[in-house]
Amino acid sequence: MVRNTFTGIAHPIPSQGSRAHPADLTPAEIRTTNLTGKPLLVEHQPGSNVGNVLASWPGTRGELKVLAHIEDETVMQKVRDGSLRGLSLGTGMLQSEDCLLYTS
Repeated sequence: MVRNTFTGIAHPIPSQGSRAHPADLTPAEIRTTNLTGKPLLVEHQPGSNVGNVLASWPGTRGELKVLAHIEDETVMQKVRDGSLRGLSLGTGMLQSEDCLLYTS
């Protein structure tokens, strides 16, 4: 495995029925989402890019998983020791009138 990489969950198992939140993905959206190359941010802060997503895939329980690389050794150490759990993905989301979600 490449140094300073980790696997994590980018989106939890979808709820049954309707979306609890507009950003929730459906099982079909999780199956077709590709986050490869998207930046990793600290606590959703624009400009706080600390790495990028190397791959994404649907997990065995329906969650969206990622393999990501962190470039900053200090940030990676905080992830390892559990003091930083607030990494986010630098993606945008648009929702159409017919409730389709689009990410950028």
